[in-house]
Amino acid sequence: MRTLATFLAAALAAASASAETLHVLNWDQYIDPAVLKDFTSETGIEVEYDEYTSAEVTEAFLISGAVEYDLAVVSSEYFGRLFWAGSIRPIDIARLRGHEHLDRRVTSRFDRLDGALTHAVPYLWGTTGIGYDAEAIAARMPDAPVDSWAMIFDPKIVSRFADCGVSILDAPEEMISIALNYLGHDPATSDPEHLAAAEDLLAGVAPYIGTFDSEQTSRLADGQACIAVSWSGDVLLAIDEQIEGLDIRYSVPAEGAPIWFDVLVMPQNGTGSDASYKFLDFLLRPEVIARITDHVWYPNPNAAAQALVDPEMLANPAVYPPKDMMEKLFPIPSRAGEEKRALARIWRRVKLVL
Repeated sequence: MRTLATFLAAALAAASASAETLHVLNWDQYIDPAVLKDFTSETGIEVEYDEYTSAEVTEAFLISGAVEYDLAVVSSEYFGRLFWAGSIRPIDIARLRGHEHLDRRVTSRFDRLDGALTHAVPYLWGTTGIGYDAEAIAARMPDAPVDSWAMIFDPKIVSRFADCGVSILDAPEEMISIALNYLGHDPATSDPEHLAAAEDLLAGVAPYIGTFDSEQTSRLADGQACIAVSWSGDVLLAIDEQIEGLDIRYSVPAEGAPIWFDVLVMPQNGTGSDASYKFLDFLLRPEVIARITDHVWYPNPNAAAQALVDPEMLANPAVYPPKDMMEKLFPIPSRAGEEKRALARIWRRVKLVL
């Protein structure tokens, strides 16, 4: 028979377990909310879930330790700086049973970064390409090369669409890497001559760029822009939300385009608790991450999840690029120090041309 003291001790332990809270930070609208509820139902761990829209601000918070989170989702281009700054904890991969599901044919582009195999767990990935309104483009240029970055970087072409709105990402490292690749240079180069050529290319088309904006979904869906350099999932969302009369489509240019990863990390000022590992393992379950892909329209790198993803989405080359295109995708380099500041200065000068 259990004594009253034993019963009270067990009750207190149960209450403590049920009150356990996990603090998670992620991009805005980047998970199926039902997944969070299911995790809590299964484990009893509450998830305090915050969202963000600015990667730069979030990076500054995580490096400074100003905000405490057990887990955070960050983009691959920012991961390197967090790792170099010592702002994230190592993750004991051996504790994650689902880690074996990751498809290294996809994640190999991220794995080459310092710390990638010891301090991060891949979450979702995608490409950066061109979202466009096919009707508006055809009306102005029936033979427009919509599968080429010339739509953005050739002044004779992009100038034709200035009246219906051209928008590009306000992301210097990403856009300059795209420009470098278009010119035939290494997207990760720091060669001053190559960077100067990329600046000239961008400055030459800046007069035709209506906006520099990393929130492209509404611009495309509402008809504010007929061309937008954007992330794949944002364009797919715009296709779903587009107003009547538009025909929004997505293109991964033939010259090659960025492939990026969003990864889960453990901030240094978090707890590194068992709850963190339970949540990571939960997201590594094929059936869970497949639900997230279906909800947010971004592919996941979980090989075992592919058979569970909506077949229509799996067959969509805008979500899962075909093999020949995968071979042309390049990672966005993670730059720091003077190299990062040099790109920021280039970007400021380009935007002054407007």
